[in-house]
Amino acid sequence: MKSNQFENTPAPGKYPTLEKMADPLKALADLVHNHPDDSASRTVATTTLLLSLWQLAGRGMTNQAPSLVMINTHGEGSSSMDALASSLVSPQVDTGPQLYKDGSFAQGTPEMAPNAMAGAIRRYHEQRKHANLAWTPPELQMHEERFFAAQKTGFGYGRTRRYAKAWHDTFGLMTERDCQVILRLDSTEDLAMFRKHVADNPHCLQAALGFGPGLEMVSKRLCLSGAITPEQWDAEFAGRAVELGLPLLFLPDAAREPSTAVLPAAIQFMLTQLPEAFKGALEEPANLVPGVWFAHYGELLRTRLRMLSPTSDYALQRMARQLFPVSLRLTTCAGLWSGASAEECEALALDLCAHALRGMVISVAGLAWHGLGFDPGSDRKKALKVLDYLRRNSPVSLSDLTRYGKVEKAVRDTLLERFVAEGLVRVDGKIIVAVSYEEFAAGLYVRKEFPEPANHWGEAAEKSDAAA
Repeated sequence: MKSNQFENTPAPGKYPTLEKMADPLKALADLVHNHPDDSASRTVATTTLLLSLWQLAGRGMTNQAPSLVMINTHGEGSSSMDALASSLVSPQVDTGPQLYKDGSFAQGTPEMAPNAMAGAIRRYHEQRKHANLAWTPPELQMHEERFFAAQKTGFGYGRTRRYAKAWHDTFGLMTERDCQVILRLDSTEDLAMFRKHVADNPHCLQAALGFGPGLEMVSKRLCLSGAITPEQWDAEFAGRAVELGLPLLFLPDAAREPSTAVLPAAIQFMLTQLPEAFKGALEEPANLVPGVWFAHYGELLRTRLRMLSPTSDYALQRMARQLFPVSLRLTTCAGLWSGASAEECEALALDLCAHALRGMVISVAGLAWHGLGFDPGSDRKKALKVLDYLRRNSPVSLSDLTRYGKVEKAVRDTLLERFVAEGLVRVDGKIIVAVSYEEFAAGLYVRKEFPEPANHWGEAAEKSDAAA
């Protein structure tokens, strides 16, 4: 009798590989709640976690993924929270330019790739003139395959690319066939090109173009991931970036506790599944999550966004409303692998959403450093001029600010009142002290107006334990 070829198959629910990964939902919860005494670390880590997973899911989650650029308050050197973002969105294998031994561009070198790509485009369009457009002849498919194989050899592959390496004068923004990409700001070269695009070619970010399927110039979807220093985030750059009208957060990284960049196996498994996990953009709710805490943050966000451009207001309001359905999709997905209850999935989704909403509002409040998102009591140009004088000459007396800062007394008093309210300066009697960016950023996370959310995951766990 022939032996049963499936006799050694594990019983349902007993898969050794998955067991080694532990519980994906609990692994997510640990990343959110492993900063028990540090409000800033908890919010920055959770915002980073949610937005990075969202970026990986891409168009399967929403038509436009958000961008997250952290302001490293500790100055030069790597940011532990940005290291977390990088570990989430960057593949663990070499995806850079290299020679391949098989495929449509086998044995081709990176140096040969641009000519091969240009040739594939030319031949594709020459042959298409004579093709029956109701179907795609094998020759056209061959040229398209060669283009993407040569691009892989010459410029690398993957959902995530270095910002400066992703753009080409001839081929535009290079992506995979799905026409979406996460652009990392990992070097001075990346930041320099990003700044140039913001200043001189904003359409590169607002309406990126590059060759896609059919070897036509098509619209590409991009989002940003990375960190910059406060010095690199100057007033002109910040103002222009905000005017782009994108769901873009500049989040002050005031975390005291480092967040591990060595991800649990369960999270690494999720990362491999997310690009194909969702097949359609979620339905966007009309409002935020019901409740007093969310209503408070919704009002804070609306108040500050009214002081920005209408396009930025719209983009960030949409993003705020997408936070919970995105969080719930992710936790439900993890819960399927974990065998978790709907209540547990919803509880962790609330935690992800709440901390990310807090991160959003703190990000927008952080724009006050450059006179954005609040009413300074004067035009922004004058407010920035006074701020610059104070930061260069602090401490400054009231009379010196009037005399040498060239500001009228009434305007001075109004500006100082607004600056103090935003945590930009301190006034001690007749002496004004401009705070450092590090002090300003740390202060954002302890303001009474920005309370932390409840621990919904902890509450769900307590109920589960009690029921057991």
